Amino acid sequence: MYKIHQFECLPVAPINGLSSLICTSARNLIHSPELWENAIVKGRGNNAPFTRKARKLPKEKVLISVLDIRRSTLSVRLSEQHECMGGCGTPPSAQAFSKVRMRMNEQPFRMLFSRMVRLEYGYRDRQNCFALVDGMLVLAIDGSLLQLPNLPGFREDYIDVNGSPSALMSVLYDTMNSRILEADLSDARDERGAAIRLIGQA
Repeated sequence: MYKIHQFECLPVAPINGLSSLICTSARNLIHSPELWENAIVKGRGNNAPFTRKARKLPKEKVLISVLDIRRSTLSVRLSEQHECMGGCGTPPSAQAFSKVRMRMNEQPFRMLFSRMVRLEYGYRDRQNCFALVDGMLVLAIDGSLLQLPNLPGFREDYIDVNGSPSALMSVLYDTMNSRILEADLSDARDERGAAIRLIGQA
């Protein structure tokens, strides 16, 4: 939707008012303490939060790297981002990134996604630039099973599908404006219940 480096670097090409608003707001939120208040998960015997000692891999850089879904290797993306963000010395390795990533839970991604959706739809509403049918949004809900890593915690908490832990992944999608409005992971095969939750959260 937006070039991920626009969150931290100058845009590589002119972008419209909405894109500029989204990128500026995302950059501000990424550097806000509010985003990181409950972002850390237990590691291998280490519950300490991210610290400034990890200069090559601060939490903000890790989050942006996860959001970068271009079709290139992780090492290439880390190297490009390291240069883009003014890093000194050699860029972080993919192995180092993976270790740090395991210490971050889903909360920053949830908050960032939710804020950006509300911001975009507020902007579109003010500018009257929605694609509507008879004055209404056309929404769809779909669900699919997502296979999870075969770890003890997942095996205990989620659905067993042919011996592998799985979760029901459901999304609420704006079909006319091509946007996902809300997403849900459930530990039960209850698509109707997931649909009700998504509608209530939107």
